[in-house]
Amino acid sequence: MSTRGLAKLAAATAIAAGVALGATGVATATDSIKAFGVEQHINDVASGGPLIGYTVTGLQPSTDTIPYPVAGRLYEATLKVNAFGNWANPVIPRFNARAENGQGYQAITNVFIPQAIQGNAVPPNGSSSGKLYFDVVGVDPNSVVYNDGVRDILAWVP
Repeated sequence: MSTRGLAKLAAATAIAAGVALGATGVATATDSIKAFGVEQHINDVASGGPLIGYTVTGLQPSTDTIPYPVAGRLYEATLKVNAFGNWANPVIPRFNARAENGQGYQAITNVFIPQAIQGNAVPPNGSSSGKLYFDVVGVDPNSVVYNDGVRDILAWVP
């Protein structure tokens, strides 16, 4: 394998390891790791079919002014939500920006931000989009994850 190939493999492994660190700091597997811009699904337990689709793009430092006392550096990403056949309720607080070292920053949801995606229900076969905001008080994030409350189940990486 070439030096470039080994470097890419090492970088991908480091990113996956950083994404795999759960909220408790214990390494756990992430069900699905995709590139930014790829839609990922949360499936309906009963039917196994897609219930809601999430697409995350554009994780970057933000220049937006928001009505929130940012303690660190403001980051943003765009989130698109798709509903499949039934009403879908996006759970915005489950999104976190994640650094390679596993440090996470939960989406800011405790204040109304006009340009942010809201947690409103999405009608059957409908979609909604807006920004996710993160207050980064440590290492810069390079991925966005969806955490089910125990572990990261979806991740988007460069």
